Parts: sequence; structure tokens; C-alpha cells
Amino acid sequence: MTGMRSSSATTRVLISAAASAALLMTAVSSTFAAPVTVPQQPVATVVGTVTCGPSEEAPASQAIVSVAGSDISVRAGEGGKFTLAQVPTGQALTIEAMSDPLGTVVSTRPDVSLQAGETLDIGNLDLATCPQPEAVPATTDQQVLDITQFPQQ
Repeated sequence: MTGMRSSSATTRVLISAAASAALLMTAVSSTFAAPVTVPQQPVATVVGTVTCGPSEEAPASQAIVSVAGSDISVRAGEGGKFTLAQVPTGQALTIEAMSDPLGTVVSTRPDVSLQAGETLDIGNLDLATCPQPEAVPATTDQQVLDITQFPQQ
């Protein structure tokens, strides 16, 4: 019986292999099952209004309000009111109101400092000119009629 193991030796090898596999599965599952916690940066909310024109009373609905140097921006709504959510804290920020996406007319509020969880009303930002409704460009499916080609009656 050369090359044959005794049944107790075979049992020990199988038990050892099974134990190793169980330990490996435990290690792998605990590595992937543990939730990874990414620390969240403290945030706050900025609210206010945007007005426009010489009287500083006309609500600037559709003005673009943003945190300078970030991706955070909204359009002012009814009455020129805006809410900027998820604004980072811990540094002085500049809030901008723009009459159009090109930033032709801008009003700024520099040095805005926020505390975590705070909602800060920065009051009114006034634009010298009011935002104009954006023109919708004609698509290739639309036809433009030349009224000079029709006979006059």
C-alpha cells in the first residue's frame, strides 16, 4: 500500500483544507462587507433675493446665483428668491448673482462665512439690468416664413 494514506491522515488533510477555506472566506467577506465611511464635509445653506433695474425693486427671476469657484448654482425663482444648498463651510466664500450665463452683469457678496448646518440669509443682491428670457434657437425642423413673399391684400 505504498502511496496510500491512512484514513485518519486523509481526514486531517480535508479538515485542514476546509478550515483554511473557512478562514479565507471569513477574511474576504469581512473585508468587503465592512461599510466604508467617507467623511462628509460640513455644509450650510444660503438664501436671499435678487433684484434688478434702477429702482432695485424689480425681482430678478431667472438670475443665476452661484458660489464663486464652485459648481453650486441655482436660478432665482418667483420674486427673485434663491436657495443655495450644500454650500461648504469653513472658508470665506463669494456669492454671485448674474443676469446671464456669460456673467455680463454681476453683483457679488464677498466674505460670506458659514457654520455647519446654518441657513444664512444674505439679503438682497441687486443687478443693474434685469435678466432677459433666453431665446430658444430655431431647430432644423422648424421653418421660418418670409412674409415678403405673400401678396398684400
